[in-house]
Amino acid sequence: MKQLNTNIFRFLIFGFIFLSSYSVAHATHLRAGQITASQLSPNSLTYRITLIVYRDTRGVPADPQATLVIQPGGVSLTAPLLDEVPVAPLITRVRYVFTYTFPGAGTYRLGYREQFRNGCTVNMSNALETDLFVESQLVIQPFVGVNNSPILLAPPVDQAALGQKFLHNPAAYDPDGDSLSFKLVTPKRNFDTEVSNYRPLNNYLSAISESGGTPFYGIDPVTGTVTWDAPGGLANGSCVNIAIKVEEWRKVVNAQGQVSYVFLGYVVRDMQIVVTQTTNRRPLLQVPGDACVAATQESLNEVITATDPDGHSVQITATGQVFDSSFPAPRASFDGTTFQWAPSCEHIRAQPYQIVFKAQDNPPPSLGEPLVDIKVWNIKVVGPKPVNLQANVDNANDEITLTWDPYVCAAKAQKLIVWRKDGCSSGNPMNCDTGAPDGQGYVAIAELPPTATSYTDKRVKVGRRYSYRISAVFPPPAGGESYASDEVCVALAIDVPLFTKVDITNTDANNGSIEVNFIQPFQFPNGTPPSPFGYVVYRGEGLDGNANTPVFSLYNVNPADRSIISFIDNGLNTLDKSYHYRIAFFSNATDANSAVFVDSSDVASTVRLSLTPKSNCIDLRWDYNTPWSNALQNHDIFQSLNSAGSFNLLAQFMPTVTEYGFYTDTGAGQDNTTYFYYILTRGSYYNDDITNEYPSLSVPLVNRSQINSAQPDDQVPPCPPVLSVQAIDCATFDFTAGPPFSNQLQWSFNNGNGSGSGSCGETINGCEYEASNIAVFRIYYKPNTEASYGSPIAEVSGTQFSFTHGGLNSLAGCYVITAVDQSGNESAFSNEVCVDNCIQFKLPNVFTPNGDGFNDVFTPLEPLLFVESIEFEVVNRWGKRVFYSASDPAINWNGRYNPDGNSSGGSELPSGVYYYIAKVRFLRVDPKNSEQLFQGWIHLLR
Repeated sequence: MKQLNTNIFRFLIFGFIFLSSYSVAHATHLRAGQITASQLSPNSLTYRITLIVYRDTRGVPADPQATLVIQPGGVSLTAPLLDEVPVAPLITRVRYVFTYTFPGAGTYRLGYREQFRNGCTVNMSNALETDLFVESQLVIQPFVGVNNSPILLAPPVDQAALGQKFLHNPAAYDPDGDSLSFKLVTPKRNFDTEVSNYRPLNNYLSAISESGGTPFYGIDPVTGTVTWDAPGGLANGSCVNIAIKVEEWRKVVNAQGQVSYVFLGYVVRDMQIVVTQTTNRRPLLQVPGDACVAATQESLNEVITATDPDGHSVQITATGQVFDSSFPAPRASFDGTTFQWAPSCEHIRAQPYQIVFKAQDNPPPSLGEPLVDIKVWNIKVVGPKPVNLQANVDNANDEITLTWDPYVCAAKAQKLIVWRKDGCSSGNPMNCDTGAPDGQGYVAIAELPPTATSYTDKRVKVGRRYSYRISAVFPPPAGGESYASDEVCVALAIDVPLFTKVDITNTDANNGSIEVNFIQPFQFPNGTPPSPFGYVVYRGEGLDGNANTPVFSLYNVNPADRSIISFIDNGLNTLDKSYHYRIAFFSNATDANSAVFVDSSDVASTVRLSLTPKSNCIDLRWDYNTPWSNALQNHDIFQSLNSAGSFNLLAQFMPTVTEYGFYTDTGAGQDNTTYFYYILTRGSYYNDDITNEYPSLSVPLVNRSQINSAQPDDQVPPCPPVLSVQAIDCATFDFTAGPPFSNQLQWSFNNGNGSGSGSCGETINGCEYEASNIAVFRIYYKPNTEASYGSPIAEVSGTQFSFTHGGLNSLAGCYVITAVDQSGNESAFSNEVCVDNCIQFKLPNVFTPNGDGFNDVFTPLEPLLFVESIEFEVVNRWGKRVFYSASDPAINWNGRYNPDGNSSGGSELPSGVYYYIAKVRFLRVDPKNSEQLFQGWIHLLR
């Protein structure tokens, strides 16, 4: 029999160097860089691309030209050096400007690479041989309009001192007013290629912070300030590199009013920080709290101060968009002490302007390098409030007309919004609270052109007092809002009767009853009609419509009588129907014959409760049509089980609109249970004139709905959970640790948005996410991929999200789980997760079957795990089989001649070298991959 030799082939992998069109001409001792892009016209895709590089002037001169690469496509652009200006001692800013027209919408990356970084850099490998690479991403999407990348104004030139807090802020702003976010990333040396062995600065922290607390390294994602508090573990003169990614997001509002943020690209600043050992201590800045200023109406005049613990002189500088030469006038000014700015309409936007103040001391050279403190001041410019809002009441037509002065920023605004609420407010808006004041109940009732100066509200009701305000909205992408105008509070004259109660007192299909109350009119701007007064109340079905059925009349009423008029409307189907009422008002009404019709009231309806049964919950909605407001007061929800007898308060709901209320009873999940409900609403006219005339009406107007009932109908299964099983690392697996073994299962139950539950009855692909409705999880197991899942191996509580499958001789197997809800509906199987055994099999190459009790039997080396069987054949050097075992996983060859495996052995075999073939069948999760062939030799010694 021929011996099978294993040949080991050595492959030599040859590399090649691809000389790209990047600028790689000369080492320039580069410190930092960034790329920005600005769109030259809203009607074209031509951009001006600016590459800025900061370099140490002690190196060779800056490259006379630079090459930029645009991906995808690998387009190369070359531009000459535009200028080089000093920004700090021994540091210059080098600028190259390119012009490029992009072929169409898409996502583009702009990259620049140049040799080399400074050799003092210690937080990456081979810095002196590692290229500086900076990139930006530009997203061009027609539906979002013009897009310019963020601009970074502050040069990265400040030094860090061991043991003292280091701060850097790039002073970034977006020319379009888009939102910016900041993060730290790993520096790169090419597209998609990070520098080697990068170590973030949290590896270089002192034992304590500058102030004696816990050291920290990170970036503020909102302001962009990098804090390294405090550097440690570095030699004097060491350098470190960081990279700051400035991301750009645009707020987009769709036609349905839904807000989303669209990602529009990023700019990466790669920068070097030099660390020194110094006895100089850094200065400390004092800046005002963040400000909110109304354009054209307010201005800023703030003093900025700094102190130095060593008594050195301090210079304060300010950087920000508001100082930029391209910024619309009037620009801000800062003389080193006082910041001044009077924003105009041009400056209104949703995002605040960021002013980065830097205080730098001036120590004597013997103390070391100057150090800095940096603080960010945010200034939000909002629109000025519209002024001189007036309200004019037209009682004849039941209308209120608003007028105001022409809006001072109409040329820049997108629209005006008319806001209305019930009642008069007790407070003014808070600082920077734009639009309608928060928490006061205002609702937008109209949107008007920014040039509008009047609006007529025709949807007003007699008796209810209204407050109005006007505010302005500014167009995207910068956006922004104005402060709301001063409030005007007004009401129509109460010259018709007012309902105060339409309350269902009995729910029945035939004998239902409703209590109706109303009061007399008492305000007549055009003169009081002749007395006595008279009233006829008409009823109609539904919440609105024609009320033609007279149900109550009253004549010869003294107009000065302040009694509340009340009656009961009986014999109604309040179970299935809603009703509304209207009052006809008569003068000279000694009786029906003499009565003269004057006017009629607004409609008032019953409260109609509708129920929508779902799986394990019931949705409640109640509607009404009333002249009073039911908003901003608690409505009580009462519940009773299986009968309309004993009701208990279930919950309260405060509607923010006046037309309806809504509540979901998530506890209504019991099978074969009928849930009964009714609603008690509270409302008010918010009119002191009414309560002054009728003091008893100073309390809320209370009305009840009909009683309604429903049963939950749960036939929808839960959605399947998402299963994971703890992975096994065969490189570190301990073969001596078992058996028994165990597998650790974990799962989650969410709707894909990180939420553990959907709303009651919410279905996704025919199933529902209701974590609170899960009774149990069932775990299913099969030993390999060819087996089938049978009954569950375990069932755990619906609040448990892990399980240990223990007592195993083999780790191999597959798992799925299901969720079972309170009604017994079981989900589909979860994702299947399979686990496999780690394989280790070794045979000795010598054994001594001499009867001394040591090494007398040839058997696999321990530990022998996860082996189901071994077919083992031994041949001598002439290829004759001398031993055979069909399946024994221990082999157990005693060195005797046994070629057929049917006996315990024949004669002893002589010492010598024998050859084997072992076909080992392992316990594997995939039976097709369970067999492996092993070949080798055995030295038998006696």
